[in-house]
Amino acid sequence: MSNNFPLVSIIIPVYNGKDYISDCIESCLHQTYSNIEIIVINDGSTDGIEKVVEPYIISNKINFITQENKERSAARNNGLNHAKGSYIQFLDCDDKLMPSKIEKQVDFLENNPNFFATYCKTNYFDNNHKVVGEQKIQNYSGDISQQLLKGNFMTTHSLLLRKSVLRFDENMSFQEDWDYWLRSTDLNNNFHCLNEILCQTRVRQEGVLENNSKMLKGMLLFLDKHQNRFSKGEYLYRKTITYYLAKKREEFYLNIKNLLKIDVFLAIKLILKILKLKISG
Repeated sequence: MSNNFPLVSIIIPVYNGKDYISDCIESCLHQTYSNIEIIVINDGSTDGIEKVVEPYIISNKINFITQENKERSAARNNGLNHAKGSYIQFLDCDDKLMPSKIEKQVDFLENNPNFFATYCKTNYFDNNHKVVGEQKIQNYSGDISQQLLKGNFMTTHSLLLRKSVLRFDENMSFQEDWDYWLRSTDLNNNFHCLNEILCQTRVRQEGVLENNSKMLKGMLLFLDKHQNRFSKGEYLYRKTITYYLAKKREEFYLNIKNLLKIDVFLAIKLILKILKLKISG
C-alpha cells in the first residue's frame, strides 16, 4: 500500500487462550483498514493453541512467535521488538476490535501529527457473545498526564499509538498498561478520545479473586514506581486505600498514622471513603 496507508502492527500476547484466539484474530482480519500485520506472541501456552492457529500461520495471516512463559509485559515487548508498523495496536487474546477501529484511529493520527495516541470506548460481552454493558468513558483529549494520575481510564486495546522506543516494565504483570500510558506522556502527553465504541472486552468469571489480588499488588508497585509524581499526602492516601483493599492491616494502620501527620484533610477523606466502602460492601 502507499505511504498514505501506514502499516499498523497488532500485538496479541496469549497464554492458554485457545478458546478465544480465533475470535480475536478474526476481528483483526475483518478490519476495514487492510495494511496490518498481526503478531501473536505465544507466552509458553500448554493448551495446544498451536493447532488452533495453524491455518492462520499456513496462510501467512499471522506471525506466530513462541517464547517461554514470562507473562504479558514480556510478551508485548517481544511483539514490539518484531513490529514493523508505524502504529501499534495492543490486543489481549480474549478481546476483539470493531471493524472500523483501526481505520478511524489511523485517520485521526495521520491528520493530527501532534498527538501520540487515540483511544475509544469499549463494550463488554460474555462467552455467548452477548453484549452485557459498555464503558463509561472519561472523555479527555490533549494533555492527559494529570488525569492519568487519578486512574487508568483507558482499556489496553482501546488505544492506537505511534511506535516508540518505550517498552513495558517486565516486573509488572498487572497495572503494567497504566504504567506504560503514564510513561508515554513523558514522550508526548497529547492523547485524543474518539467517543464511540470501537472495541470489545470479554467478561470472564474465572480467576476473578486471584486477578483482584494481583491488581492490588500491581497498584502498590505502580504507586512506588511513580511516587515522585504525587504529593506525599496523595501518595500515602492512595497507598493506604490499596493496603485496606488488599487486607494488609498492619501496613494500613501504619500508613493511616503517617497520613494524619502529613495531611489531616486527606486522612479524614480516606476514613470517609473506607466507611463508604464498608457500607456498600
